[in-house]
Amino acid sequence: MTVIASLSKLSFMSHLAGEQRYTIARMLQSGCAKKAVCIAIGKDRSVLSRELKRNSSNRGYSAKSANDYASERKERFRRRGNSQRNSKSILSSV
Repeated sequence: MTVIASLSKLSFMSHLAGEQRYTIARMLQSGCAKKAVCIAIGKDRSVLSRELKRNSSNRGYSAKSANDYASERKERFRRRGNSQRNSKSILSSV
């Protein structure tokens, strides 16, 4: 699999989209090097390493499972963030 990407256009530190997770899964299944995967998705190797660490299971990396895990974390963070903001506003009004 040949992948060409402009390094100047790489968005190193941002959230991964579902399409990028699908690309990761397909390239890893086909035996591509992690460096090639990083170039293909336009992310730094630390982003890929973190993604694999957080969202891989004993059975390997699955794009669907990774998306589900990321959505759960995102929702959990939103709930926690809202409750913290609400408690601060309650305390400031007292």
